[in-house]
Amino acid sequence: MPNWSPLDGGCQTVFYLEDIDLSDVDIQPPHKIPSEKQILKYKEKGALEIQCPSGIWRNIDECPENLMKIAFKKSRYHLFRKQKENQ
Repeated sequence: MPNWSPLDGGCQTVFYLEDIDLSDVDIQPPHKIPSEKQILKYKEKGALEIQCPSGIWRNIDECPENLMKIAFKKSRYHLFRKQKENQ
């Protein structure tokens, strides 16, 4: 649908089930909710993940910057975690 997003360069948000395989994707909540200071530290080191609306954890550098700004501004720290070592 054209112009569905008010943002420039809107991205696809709806997929068919057969388009993606989520069997090996981590959607578990964080074990520990980081503080504001830890979130900024992890972002600086490139080790910060955010939980996207789909539930998938992705590195903050791979997500639209607006997602982080909104979550951080609203103090939704449960949407952030340190990236796991094996990724």
